[in-house]
Amino acid sequence: MAQQEPGSTDAAYDPAVALKFFKSAGKPATIGEGETIFGEKERASPLVRRQKMYLLVKGDVALVSNKKTIGRVRAGEIFGEMAVISDAPRSAAAVAKTECRVIALDDKEFEAALGKHPEFAVMLMSVMILRLRNTIAQLKSRDALSEDAQLKEARAFDPEVLSHLVEGLADDPPIFYQEGAKIVTEGQKGLRM
Repeated sequence: MAQQEPGSTDAAYDPAVALKFFKSAGKPATIGEGETIFGEKERASPLVRRQKMYLLVKGDVALVSNKKTIGRVRAGEIFGEMAVISDAPRSAAAVAKTECRVIALDDKEFEAALGKHPEFAVMLMSVMILRLRNTIAQLKSRDALSEDAQLKEARAFDPEVLSHLVEGLADDPPIFYQEGAKIVTEGQKGLRM
């Protein structure tokens, strides 16, 4: 998970799980010092280029918005995932501060990896929720959120984005259960998240 504040950690994030996930479908790449990995407000072009998310294996990456460094990515952390999941423009640029080794996943590779390692989805959701909470806390501490904006942003996900995420996780039809029916047994391996 990319660090917004120095020293902040998330107990739900496991770099080993992320590495296993990215290795299952991603492509390794080396990025030179000073190279821009992706630009702020950058969008995918379906015919030319797909959005990618990254796991930083080695190196140091700065997250830059409006020419100001707003965060840092360290080895073992993921970044760029929102553009892949939401198909939205990049909220910041990512610039290699040192030579970096990454594993990259585009949206199709991300879906393939989720099929192999669905547990990553829960971890990623935890990371995204923590980032959202940290951002809201930072904005509130600077009085940058109006009361209406605070209420709207306090939701973990925008309903439209959440609906899109749910659609992307499984194509299976909904399953309905009778009241009182056993749905999951303790210790049973989860197949769908």
